[in-house]
Amino acid sequence: ANLKSLHIPGNVTFVGQQALCGCISLEEVTIHDDVSEFDICVFDNCTSLKEIVLPEALYEVTEALFLNCTNLKKVTIKENVTMIAGNSFEGCRSLETVILTGTVPPSIRKETFRYGTVFHVPAEAVEAYKESPVWSTHAPNIIGI
Repeated sequence: ANLKSLHIPGNVTFVGQQALCGCISLEEVTIHDDVSEFDICVFDNCTSLKEIVLPEALYEVTEALFLNCTNLKKVTIKENVTMIAGNSFEGCRSLETVILTGTVPPSIRKETFRYGTVFHVPAEAVEAYKESPVWSTHAPNIIGI
């Protein structure tokens, strides 16, 4: 409960289920780009976490990964992510900004983002995101960078 910062090094490729669940003081997490997989609920109830950059090797944002991270404001999702689970950001009512570096929109469900989040995507991919079946519901909030 008192852990304030954490660095996940490159020799770690997998982070297990609920590994950081309830780390209510966790404010800063740096993750090496070689980390390729998170199990479910890894950051569950990390209520002091405000921003996170997901690693380059990650291909899926798993179920309930950031469940009830109530103060999470900004997330960067790198280009290799092809799927974001429906409840990955459940309870993240402060989520203002998601930066997606990929030009191909990852698969999402309607309930994945519900809090008026603004999505920053590569300028050349804005139309692809806006025309993608589920992403199209967020079209007014998709901005090119």
